[in-house]
Formats: sequence, structure tokens, C-alpha cells
Amino acid sequence: PPPPVLERPALSPGVTPPPQPILWWGMRTGDQGVVRDEDTHHGVCLGDGVTGFVAGTVPFSSPGKWRVYIAVYAVDGGDVSDSVSIVFNGQPIQTFSNDPSKGFPCDVSICLNTKGTYVADALVTADRLDYTISWASSNAIKSKHMYIGTGEAVFVGYPGAAPTTATIAVANGATTSPAASTGATINLGVAARFAILATTAVTDAGGSTITGDMGTCTGTSLPV
Repeated sequence: PPPPVLERPALSPGVTPPPQPILWWGMRTGDQGVVRDEDTHHGVCLGDGVTGFVAGTVPFSSPGKWRVYIAVYAVDGGDVSDSVSIVFNGQPIQTFSNDPSKGFPCDVSICLNTKGTYVADALVTADRLDYTISWASSNAIKSKHMYIGTGEAVFVGYPGAAPTTATIAVANGATTSPAASTGATINLGVAARFAILATTAVTDAGGSTITGDMGTCTGTSLPV
């Protein structure tokens, strides 16, 4: 069937935009060589070919900063050279290889998920998401191809808005230390590399504040 007519989700005045589910197949505006497979993968995958893509547009309920997530799945029996590439609003986000023994989140060679589930995320500042998801494979067998699941867009603020303040909940061996003139730190432990901070300012237990758009933490401690 043809793609549906795009309609921006309704949003009442003064209401924070709620998370929006993204149906990559249902919101597509074009595709080639890709199918929606409910028998084997329960997702969108490359069909009986070696290359393909799906592209579409997601209108956000409000202009602003949105963090967009997409789940990508590796499969047993596929070649490690097979790949899925993600592009959001013209910018390459990430390319995943078919490795069912690893998964998201990973820090170098250590992965918390070891069943081939991966997640890409990107911060998009716009009133819409234009996406292109491309497949490349060494074989033409659908059941051996990687696939994608549903996605989600989460509103994280308006560009230029004053920072808000939130409190970090620490876990998995994380610790905090009081502020000091020499600079204290919030140590998130082993979970730090996988922590996503969705606010523009964070306050630790000692009352110190980190300002700025933190995005995804890539270290084990944050300066305050």
C-alpha cells in the first residue's frame, strides 16, 4: 500500500511533547529491496537481495531537540560483513555489522547485551526526522539478513532554553563526592559509559551543578 499522508501529532499549548513511537515501515516515503517480515524477524529487513533501503519522514509534535533511538538486530547465519547503516536528517549516525555475539551497550570489547541487539541514538534539533536506513549483504537470503525494530523520539528541550536542574540517581557502584574548589567528580561506575543524560544541567548530592548539553556520557567520571 502507499505510504500514509504525514500528519504532525497534536499538541496542546503549554504541554511538554510526549515521546513519539517511530514505525520505520509505516512512516516510509520510499523503499527498495526491503520488506516487512513478520514470519522470521518480526521487523523490517533486506529481502531476497544484497542491497536495499527504506526512507521516510517523521513529523515531530513540536520543533525542538529530540533524541531519536533505533534498535538494530544481528542474526545467526548471516555474514559478519553484512551491515545496516543509519542516516538521520542527512547525517550518518552509525553502521552496524552483523555480530550476534555482541550488542548494546558496548565499551570497546565489553557489551552488556550479548544477543546481537544494538541501539543507535542521535540528538536531532528540528521539527521533523528524515531517515534513510540502508542494508548491504553478501548473500540474497532474507532469513540471514539483519533487521530493525521500532524506534522512538524523546523530546529533551527547546534550543536556547535555560537549563533545567535534575538529580542523578546513582547505581551499580556509582558514587558522588561533595563539591570542592579544586573540582569534585560524580563517578558513575561501570554504568557511566552507558548513561544518557536527557537534561541540560545535572546536580550531584553535594549540590554542585554540571551545565551544558551532556548528550551521552563516554567517561567514568564527570567534572563538577
